[in-house]
Amino acid sequence: KATVSVLYWFTHQMLVRDCFVCDSHDERDHAPKPSLGTKQLLGVLFVGTVGGAYGIEGCIKTAGPLNTLIGIAFLPWLWGLPSALAVAELATMIPSNAGPIMWINVALPEWATMLAVLWTATLDVVDNSLYPNLFADYLQRFIGISFATRILLQFLLIASCALLNVAGIDQVGSSGVLLMVFSVLPFLLLFLCEAPRMTSSHWGDTPTTVDWRAFLPLISWNFSGFDNAGHVVEEVSVPGKTLVKALVMLLILSQMVYAMPVLAGVSAAHGGDEGDYSEWTDGYWVPVAGMIGGTWLEVAMVLGGAVSAFGFTVCALCTTSRAFQGMCTLGCFTASINKTFGALHPTRRTPVNAIVLNAIVTFALTVTMNFEMLVSVEQVLYALRLIMVLCSVVVLRVKHPSLHRPYKIPGGIAGLVAMISAPILWACIVVVGSVTADQDSFDSISTILIVTALVAYLSTRVHQTPFDGKIVSLTLPEMRRLNLASMPCHFV
Repeated sequence: KATVSVLYWFTHQMLVRDCFVCDSHDERDHAPKPSLGTKQLLGVLFVGTVGGAYGIEGCIKTAGPLNTLIGIAFLPWLWGLPSALAVAELATMIPSNAGPIMWINVALPEWATMLAVLWTATLDVVDNSLYPNLFADYLQRFIGISFATRILLQFLLIASCALLNVAGIDQVGSSGVLLMVFSVLPFLLLFLCEAPRMTSSHWGDTPTTVDWRAFLPLISWNFSGFDNAGHVVEEVSVPGKTLVKALVMLLILSQMVYAMPVLAGVSAAHGGDEGDYSEWTDGYWVPVAGMIGGTWLEVAMVLGGAVSAFGFTVCALCTTSRAFQGMCTLGCFTASINKTFGALHPTRRTPVNAIVLNAIVTFALTVTMNFEMLVSVEQVLYALRLIMVLCSVVVLRVKHPSLHRPYKIPGGIAGLVAMISAPILWACIVVVGSVTADQDSFDSISTILIVTALVAYLSTRVHQTPFDGKIVSLTLPEMRRLNLASMPCHFV
């Protein structure tokens, strides 16, 4: 009995566990309500990541049907799946609505965290502003609208999306499921209508000159955004199971949603013997629908485009507003900004101030956007941040092996490194291709990267207080003595 007592005492005194601690804020003000199940999370992620085949027309224009179909077949598994699994491990291990920023913060130096903050802020601004323009482009293709009407419709779209986000993420998740169905339905009808007369003779078309530098960021953009799951992980019920199931289902669904309309669309509106696909620009699904099914399908495609744009906007505001709120809880800005935009509504538990600011900035920038250039800029920043996120998984495996991981990528360190090598290599290819696409791209992207790097370095030299959120190693008695159970942290 004495031996057992000594061993029991020794084990509980000396057993050290790694704990993720975020302790500078009051749990009552910063703890969201976990209310997203698998279907709701899938709705949020699908509408915010895929949302139908709207926007993939440019891939067919720049690289032809064959290269687009090859990208659809392989990219989700080489780029999307490893990224999704890495996000699942990180998000369940370090559940914070700061998402990638918090993961980078606990794994990499402070300047890297600030760089991630700046890149994420730029990404959010760019991404949010793309979808209202996509919404207006599809209406323009069908009925033609004046500039004033275009601005009014964009304002109403953003305002309604902001109000839905203020109402709560469970409403966003439920609406996401419905939006997912309505945005996919026109493409399903397109495929079914063309199926009896579908021909594969032009599926292998490749333009004489493939614009790889434009194609790579476009096809990557269509399969990007899986790390958005990190921005809502605190609001996911049973994230260890829910997150993985939703991400795998999203990958499979995205392949189907992109492949079917491309096969049907190229069958009906191919480039002829010359392989000319120059007309395949944003909004071209509308005339393709008219060719296949007539006016009724054309109307359905326009409505689907509007629904998809609404879904993209509502989910983009959802994830990016929570990302900004997460930055504030992390302590990335001044005390007044952190307090104002890091707070949640007392009853709805939504970041109302962050949502309102996000909507205002999105509307202000929506009217002056160049789609192709902005996709290139966004993909460079997204790819660089993704490299940091993937490196964070390896760093945390090595430095903090005892940290609780509800989901863990199998295969040990060697398997993990092998798995993330493909997306890191693809990210590097996208960065190089986008930066060297033309002189304007080189100048714009180089300027953004240099400025953000300088600001990150200088601000962390001045910023004396570390960002909130860290991993500490404590014995069980120390954890009890510090009363960690009453703190807004996540540990075992």
